[in-house]
Amino acid sequence: MILFSWKITVIVSTYMAITANAIVFVDLYLSLTNPFFPRTKRMLSYYILMGLVTIWTITILINSISDNGTNINLYDPARNGSAITQLFIFLIVLSVFLTIPIFLTIYRLNKKGTSLKLRRLVIKRHLVFALVYSLRIMAVIFDQVGAGPNIDCLKSDKC
Repeated sequence: MILFSWKITVIVSTYMAITANAIVFVDLYLSLTNPFFPRTKRMLSYYILMGLVTIWTITILINSISDNGTNINLYDPARNGSAITQLFIFLIVLSVFLTIPIFLTIYRLNKKGTSLKLRRLVIKRHLVFALVYSLRIMAVIFDQVGAGPNIDCLKSDKC
């Protein structure tokens, strides 16, 4: 079945991973802001958000498959432009949703009363991971929308 192809799996897992990373930073910021509030009370909203992102991404892909047949080609903007546009806009929204909690966490860590040990721990565990992960996401984005360097042009002098 086309829904379990590598393209669909990569796209859906990319959007879920961006959301999961954003949730980690939202939870980290909320934990730093109010450390005595139980995290279990926030978990339901995190699960709902992950479910909505997954359902929305799969819905876009199913609409694309139903409009264009089973030969889904996300690399052909002329044939599948609406799905590419929807996925790209959704990706931008999720990227902003990831970026804002990262900056809020950095801001909170720099406030008076936060220990140096905690700052180093957060930088080591979360911020470096988010940076490396963002590079992976950029590679997937370039692959999805056809951005980035054209390998064929780099190999020949015809461009």
